Amino acid sequence: MKTNSKNNTGKHKADKMWEMENLLSQLSFETHRVTDHDVEEAWNSLRPNGLNNPKKSGRHLSSTYLIAATVVLFVLAFVISSVVWMDSSRQLTDNKGVQVEKSTLNGQKLTFALPDGSKVVLNAGSTLKYSKVFGQENLRQVFLDGEAFFDVVHDPKSPFVVVADKTKTTVLGTQFNVNSYSNNTETKIALVKGAVNVKNTDSELKLTPGHMVIFDNSNHKTTISAFDFDQQIAWKEGVLVCNHESLTSLTVRLERWYGVTIEVAPDAAINSNWRYHGKFRGKSLAYILEALSYPDHFKYRIVDKKVTIY
Repeated sequence: MKTNSKNNTGKHKADKMWEMENLLSQLSFETHRVTDHDVEEAWNSLRPNGLNNPKKSGRHLSSTYLIAATVVLFVLAFVISSVVWMDSSRQLTDNKGVQVEKSTLNGQKLTFALPDGSKVVLNAGSTLKYSKVFGQENLRQVFLDGEAFFDVVHDPKSPFVVVADKTKTTVLGTQFNVNSYSNNTETKIALVKGAVNVKNTDSELKLTPGHMVIFDNSNHKTTISAFDFDQQIAWKEGVLVCNHESLTSLTVRLERWYGVTIEVAPDAAINSNWRYHGKFRGKSLAYILEALSYPDHFKYRIVDKKVTIY
């Protein structure tokens, strides 16, 4: 009896499928859930050996990292702010020795504001110096050679100090004039408004408005008196005032005012006792010399920037 080959093939496939099903049924599949413990172990395996392994749960571990990150950020911010502060302090220290200078030639005047807003009118032939860090350390200090009028911004925490020759004038906020040329033996401080404390090598005093102090460095004499506003202050408005002034003193002022050199000839008929009074606004040098020479009949000659009195 012949066996059908087609049937044998089908039976063979069925047997194979049954064997595979039986094999699969004997296998068990288990899905492994990743726990916090597994994560912690994996993390610890990556940490350097020198660090302690934490035994905290995942939630506590996250809190620890959050705190650590906060501390790191705080320290970083502190370091950055410290660096900025030290850099600012270094710049302040470096700039202490840097001087800003304002100056005028003879025949010039200059009006300007200091970094704190205080106003200065600098007379001819004068120099004012102050530090580049002016006002940044609760001290406003300037150094004057010549004459200047100050209108100082009030600041009770930062005194304003004018150093002129051997005198030091200290104010908080006021208006005053300082006249202290290096080629003059006298230093004059005239107070318009407010109060000032004036100190030199010999004395210390306080001025009230309308009064001035004169320090004569040649004989160490100090004089306090009321002053004529026009004579002491009008220069900043372009008004030249002379009051009972000798020709010698007046020629020095005219040299600064007009930027010239004035020479008195040895044989000029000049009397040292002559005194001059007058007020000149916006007048030429020739006009003033003509007015001065009229009563005493001296002559003068102007050539470029040189004046000769004879």
